[in-house]
Amino acid sequence: MISEPNPKIVEKHPVLSSNYKEKISFFYNGKKYIGYKGMMITSALASYGIYNIGKNIHDHSDQGLFCANGMCAQCRVIADGYIVKGCMTPIEEGMNIFSLSSLPELKKEKIKNFPDIYEMEVDVVIIGGGPSGLAAASILKDYPDLKVLLVDDKPKLGGKLLLQTHKFFGSKEDCYAGTRGLDIAKILENSIVYSNNIKIFTDTYFIGGFEDSKVGLFNGKNYYIVKTKSAILATGAREKYLTFKNNHLPGIFGAGAFQTLLNRDLVVGFDKIFIVGAGNVGLIAAYHALQAGIKVVGICDVAPKQSGYKVHLDKIKRLGVPVFFNHTVLEAEGVERVSSVKIAKVNEDFSPDYNTIKEFSIDTLLIAVGLAENNEFEDSLKSCGIKLFKAGDANEIAEASSAMFSGKLAAMKLLQEIGININFPESILEKEKILKMPGGKVYEPEEVSRKQDLSGNVYPRIFCYQQIPCNPCVTSCTKNCIKIDGNPIYDIPIYTSGCIGCNQCVITCPALAITLVDKRKRNGNKVIVTLPFEFLDQFLPEKDYDLTDFEGNVIGKGEFRNIKNYPKEKRSLVSLWVDEEIADKVASFQLPLQKDIIEKKYVKENGIISDKENMNDNKFVCICERVTADEVRNIINLGIKDINFIKAATRLSMGACGGKTCSTTITSLFREAQINRSQIETNKPRPLIVEVPFKYFAGKIVKIPFKKE
Repeated sequence: MISEPNPKIVEKHPVLSSNYKEKISFFYNGKKYIGYKGMMITSALASYGIYNIGKNIHDHSDQGLFCANGMCAQCRVIADGYIVKGCMTPIEEGMNIFSLSSLPELKKEKIKNFPDIYEMEVDVVIIGGGPSGLAAASILKDYPDLKVLLVDDKPKLGGKLLLQTHKFFGSKEDCYAGTRGLDIAKILENSIVYSNNIKIFTDTYFIGGFEDSKVGLFNGKNYYIVKTKSAILATGAREKYLTFKNNHLPGIFGAGAFQTLLNRDLVVGFDKIFIVGAGNVGLIAAYHALQAGIKVVGICDVAPKQSGYKVHLDKIKRLGVPVFFNHTVLEAEGVERVSSVKIAKVNEDFSPDYNTIKEFSIDTLLIAVGLAENNEFEDSLKSCGIKLFKAGDANEIAEASSAMFSGKLAAMKLLQEIGININFPESILEKEKILKMPGGKVYEPEEVSRKQDLSGNVYPRIFCYQQIPCNPCVTSCTKNCIKIDGNPIYDIPIYTSGCIGCNQCVITCPALAITLVDKRKRNGNKVIVTLPFEFLDQFLPEKDYDLTDFEGNVIGKGEFRNIKNYPKEKRSLVSLWVDEEIADKVASFQLPLQKDIIEKKYVKENGIISDKENMNDNKFVCICERVTADEVRNIINLGIKDINFIKAATRLSMGACGGKTCSTTITSLFREAQINRSQIETNKPRPLIVEVPFKYFAGKIVKIPFKKE
């Protein structure tokens, strides 16, 4: 008897736990598979290592998901006869799924009665239930006379918070710093879910703003027309795409998509990943991969240094992840799925040096080159007479801690605009400004050490040398031994004196950048160094610990003493015997998981390009319509600065994603041609913003009251 295949999901994890309960069967291209109820189609397929889920209708090349967020439409499949986005459609018992290889026939459907169209009236619509949308709702809940509708296109509220397993930076008082993102999502949801004046629509798309101050919503079953006086746009951001040879291969997707598959859906259909981009998203994704037992073969960035926080960079370097600055991606290779990536050093004008090629063996390539605001809805809302307020990444790309604060501010501004008198101190604006600041000045370790008193027998070593908005180490210290040197949030933490060895700062620090040196007990010339650890015990070295300094350089060996788990914090503390002369320098130890990477078993130096003369072949700007960079570049070189002209000439942005993907890649070609953004005529988006079957517009209108169910 042949056993049925089972999905590969995370069974054990230091932070996450599975909520999957019910197994169901589905069919993909005629073969039976087992998945879990609530799993999205693409996640269910990915749990079997299936990323090649279709053919492009223009060149019939393989394609797979990129964003896992309903934006790019690369994951379209046919489910029970209908074209759907696989990343937004859950599997159902007995569902028949087929890969999409050409334009399918429309499904014939006999309809006796069309679904009703519901009309309702509210005071405020919040579009987006992520950190900024939830924070805005948490302010408006205190005004019971306001009828507030919160809309999100996912089954659960929280947005990107649900993907963030790490502890947050920022201010503990203002944005839950020191708490994990997925836990913050629960806190924010619980703060509004019982409010009588807030109605919540999940699994619901905003599709456009219309005349007479109305917006259209669609939940897959009914179309809603909602009249509103005001709206808060809290739709977040989407990942930018990147143009390089063979950038269409399955297995190449956004770092956010990777976090969705891994942290939300617990899929582990990866073994060796490479990441492009050393911003916070890419650096954090590397850490999340390691926690799940996935090897991180490397990270590259075209810039000379990281754009994310240095503590994120230092953390993954300590664990054994190689990082290559001043490097760009040349090409990906693979049959049906990416199997290797080639990078090369760039010179001062960012041109690649083909004599410095490195080739890495991988099965997944993550793109983490920045975010673009999801603000296509803005113009349609403004044009229909609705008072509009933007929040979070839809307003300005920043950290989620800043997005929460931004949501509160948007709600306060809305209240003021509609004539409600509220206390709005100027200090709030200053806090928002600080929370969205990027990493600032990096101090020399010696300069910081001179400000600290390390003369005692027990003290923390704080390896945080860059100005960032963060203070949990200060608020967690039971003896007030740690202070911020300068701004109350945005500066470096300094240990003064008086440590009792309670380890609270080591347990709390979001960056895992604090250790505890304890000289009260000795083993010959060795003292105790306690390190934070957020991995399963099986990831500990079997014998010798290769100790690293704060930037990942191996500085000696450590001997295991003990490990203490803190289940509530989902963090462990590993205590090692360490030579006293290096104790103050020890920041972590290398992960055995990364042993082959450290020994360079997955990289070939001085690799070659398969076809150097045709490096621009399959270098797509528009992934939907397979429009290449050269096609667009040739038109720009004619002096054309109108994206709508390019659209008409090449079909760029006319694909299933509606221009969401190529809207960011084309700007790099204009920049390459030294054309200022102000000279460019932007693309005119066409409604509707998402796909809605015609039948949902044909029903009778039924007016419904605003009533919390």
